[in-house]
Amino acid sequence: MTEIRPFLNSDPPHIVDLWNSQSAQRSLIPTITATFLSQHVLGKPYFDREGMLLAFHNGTLEGFAHVGFGPNADGSRLSYDTAVVSMLMTRNPCSESSIAADLLDRCEDYCRSRGSQRIYAMGAPDLSPFYLGMHGGCHIPGVSRAQTDVHDAFEHAGYETIDHTLVMHCPLADSAIPIDRTRHLLRRNYDIEAAVNPADRTWWEATTLGPFARIQFDLIDQTGARPTSEVRVWDMQPLANAWNLTVAGLVDMNLSDQQPEIETFRFFIGEVSRFLHRRSIALLEAQYSYQDERAGEVFPGLGFNQVDEADVMRKTL
Repeated sequence: MTEIRPFLNSDPPHIVDLWNSQSAQRSLIPTITATFLSQHVLGKPYFDREGMLLAFHNGTLEGFAHVGFGPNADGSRLSYDTAVVSMLMTRNPCSESSIAADLLDRCEDYCRSRGSQRIYAMGAPDLSPFYLGMHGGCHIPGVSRAQTDVHDAFEHAGYETIDHTLVMHCPLADSAIPIDRTRHLLRRNYDIEAAVNPADRTWWEATTLGPFARIQFDLIDQTGARPTSEVRVWDMQPLANAWNLTVAGLVDMNLSDQQPEIETFRFFIGEVSRFLHRRSIALLEAQYSYQDERAGEVFPGLGFNQVDEADVMRKTL
C-alpha cells in the first residue's frame, strides 16, 4: 500500500536516491546530495514540511511533490493566493502509475488549507520559490514539452495552458554580432554600465536569486544621462555544471515606459552578449513568451536558437 505523508527530517536520503535515479534531462541537474538538498531547498526561509509530500511504497520513495508560494505585489513576503507545484517527480513515468495523480490531489488539499486561489504547474517565469538553478533554466519556464508524462499528469489533473515559454540559447563564442552603421550610431547615443552583484531589490529577490552571482546592465541615454532600460543576468549554477559550460541567464529585462525601438533593444542585448563573452561566458540563455513579438524579432537575429518550449499551466482552486 502507498502512503503519502509530509516531509520528515529522515527523508533527504530517499529524495536524493529518487532524484539521482531520473533519466538524463537537459533541464535537470543529474545528481544531488543530502547536503546540497538542505542548502538549496530545505534551507529556504519559507520551507514548510507540510508542503513537501512524499509517496512511499514498502519503504521505497516512489514519488514526491513540493508546493511553494509566490510573492505579494511588492515582493516583501509570500502571498498564499498563488501556489506552485515546484516539483513533481516519480520513480516511474507519471503516466505509468496513479502516484502522480494522488500527489497532485494532496497538493491541492494543502493549497486550499492555506487559502490559495490558483496553482501553477512546476512554476512560471518570475515564479520559482524552489529549485531555481536545479531545474528549468534561467527561469522555471513551466512544464517542458519534452517531459510528456509530467505534462500529461498536470493536464489530467485539470491544469490549463495559459502561455508558452520559448527557451533560447546563444553560444557566445560562435555568435558574430555585426557592428553595422546603426550600432555605431547607437553607441554615440547610449552608454552601458555594468554592476556586479547589485543589491537585492526585494525580499523575494533575495530569497530566490540572492545566492547566485549576478550582473546588472543599465542602458544610459546620454542626452538625459538617465537609465532607460535594465537587464540582469545570473550565473546559472549549479545547472550549468551539468552542461560543462559557463552559462549566464537573462533573468530580468526592465524597459522604460517609453520602450526602446527594436534596433535599440537589439543593440542593448548585443552589447550585453559581448560583455559576457569577454568575461569567458560560453552560453547565454533567454526565455520569453511566444506572444512577445519584440523578443521574437530580436533574439533569433542575435544568434539565439530555440532549445526547448514549455507550457505555463495553471488551475483555479
